[in-house]
Amino acid sequence: MIDKPGRVEPRFPPESARAARRRIRAAIASFLENESEGQVIGFASGARGGDILFTRNAGPQASRR
Repeated sequence: MIDKPGRVEPRFPPESARAARRRIRAAIASFLENESEGQVIGFASGARGGDILFTRNAGPQASRR
C-alpha cells in the first residue's frame, strides 16, 4: 500500500512507486527472456502496493511474448 501523506514511519512512499514499477517490469522481462517454452504463471495476492503493481504489469509483459 502506498503510504498516506504524513505517515510517520514510511513503508512505501509514493515517490518509490515509479522505481518499484520499473524493477517489477525488468524482473518480468528478464524472466520471460530466460524462460523456455511453455506457459508462465504469475501469482500475487492482490494486496495494495507491490502486488497490484505486479498484477498490472504482468499481463502486458506476458502478452508481448
